[in-house]
Amino acid sequence: MLRQLIRDHYQLVMDMNGVYYLMPFALGGSLLMEPELIGSELKRWAADFLNRDVSNTQISNALDILRSEPAERRHVAHGRTWLGEQGERYIDLDGHYSVWERGQESRFYTSTLQPHWRPANCCPYSTEGVQGAHAFDVRNIQYIEKHLPLPLNREWLIYAYMVLALMPERQMLALEITGVSHQGKTRWLKALKQWLDPCISDDVNHQPPSKVSDLDALAWHHHVLVLNGVEKPLSTAVQRRLLGFLNGTTLAWKKKGSSSHLRTKRMSLISADEPVVTDPALVERTLSIELPLRSPPASKSAPSDIDPNIGRLLIPNDLSMVQAALFGLLGQAHAHIDTTFLDRHVPDGWQDFCKVGMIVSRAVAGTDEAFWAQYEDYRNERARELIEQDPVAMAVERFFDESGQREAVEYPAGEWLTLLSPYREQDVAKRDWPANARAMGAALKRAAPLLNAQGYRCLDNGKRGSTYRWEIAPISIARRHV
Repeated sequence: MLRQLIRDHYQLVMDMNGVYYLMPFALGGSLLMEPELIGSELKRWAADFLNRDVSNTQISNALDILRSEPAERRHVAHGRTWLGEQGERYIDLDGHYSVWERGQESRFYTSTLQPHWRPANCCPYSTEGVQGAHAFDVRNIQYIEKHLPLPLNREWLIYAYMVLALMPERQMLALEITGVSHQGKTRWLKALKQWLDPCISDDVNHQPPSKVSDLDALAWHHHVLVLNGVEKPLSTAVQRRLLGFLNGTTLAWKKKGSSSHLRTKRMSLISADEPVVTDPALVERTLSIELPLRSPPASKSAPSDIDPNIGRLLIPNDLSMVQAALFGLLGQAHAHIDTTFLDRHVPDGWQDFCKVGMIVSRAVAGTDEAFWAQYEDYRNERARELIEQDPVAMAVERFFDESGQREAVEYPAGEWLTLLSPYREQDVAKRDWPANARAMGAALKRAAPLLNAQGYRCLDNGKRGSTYRWEIAPISIARRHV
């Protein structure tokens, strides 16, 4: 009886990776055929339609039998939005969809079923105010800033992140929000999360994952991973997994006998008092921004940098306008990103972010220079922060500044260790300073991109005789003293 109930309401489909889904004949997302993920829903259906209780064993047996039946091959989309075969973009509205055709800014509303999967904890976007065709209205932006005050001189970066989070086929970035923790900051995170990835449960107060399996469990329930209240640097394994999610990785359902595995992406939103992203590769793909916000205090007892009403429940009209603003910006990015070209060099992995920032800035401010001014200021500030965290990079700067050396210098790593040791900052612990030539070579390799950002060229010139030689040159003295 349970199998027949499933057959009456769902079609068995298999994606191109051999993963089975139950695709509804009517409204809603497809179900991944894992008892732990869909058991509660099947129990509700059995109670409503069969007037009986079913056990976990009965559910598992029914799904095993269904997997042996013929399944139609279909593409099953993942993500809050996804692209169709013709480059059109869809957003799930609980079985109905907003659609942008390729190259178009305006969206329209359709009920044509589009196979897609969403985590059980995720809610569809509200259908309020999204039916019919919609063009971008810049006046709707005020509703975002009314309920989510943006960091001063970083608002275009936050807008670019928000829109990019709704384009999972593009290059993803992590967002690290630093600054003293307080209730308003948590509400700020919750508001951002709920706008981008609305969910059933309160999802910003859980413990940060300490191991990869914890992070994967979070990824099965959310499209945007929130790591709130991180008190110490994340483990290397967790950081590398976060980077994998940005690039696209396999998420396997780790249960005995399971064959479900998704090729998927996840953006992450990390909150801590101080920066906790330390893995060099993830640092390069992280937008790290410090609050405070620019809101004035709402009362004498409120912190001066935060509005205590941030993240409170929006009235339906405001929520509709926030959603309309986000979808309007998304429509702009969808229509123009393939015809937007960068006129300057940006780091690998940031190209799509910068294109989206240009598009959003043009749509709202009339020029992309508003975005570029904030981006360049951020990159310079971030490079300064990172180099101050690297004792070898700081010693190189001190050596060139205090010695007056203006030409390239080349030495083996061991001689660089001898040369730079007098320029080590006094508060650098012995364990944080290279102990030998091999360690100095590794340290120079790590410091090279930081030094490059500050106007130095740091190159491994290869092995000569029995030693590797490093060349460092101050290629942009003026830039460092701006």
